[in-house]
Amino acid sequence: MDPARIAAQIVTGVGFIGGGLIFKDKNHLSGLTTAASIWLTAGLGTGIGAGMYFTVSIAGILGFIALWLNLIFKKIGLDHLAEDHHAHDDNHETNH
Repeated sequence: MDPARIAAQIVTGVGFIGGGLIFKDKNHLSGLTTAASIWLTAGLGTGIGAGMYFTVSIAGILGFIALWLNLIFKKIGLDHLAEDHHAHDDNHETNH
């Protein structure tokens, strides 16, 4: 069993799932935090499978802190620092 091939298949599968979770509606983007959380979970699982327990512990703690800060930013009204936000587009939509 080749570990590089296993990791490559994990990247392909998780990328496909994560890409399906990101939505753009006009100038509103959503699903980024969910997709990033799935990537983090896949990375943590791969690291545990590879026996990298200390690195996985640090990455898990940092991921938890990032998700916690995202929640705090949403609660105190700093939406521009949280996940769901409006994409700033210099080219306004025009009807053809």
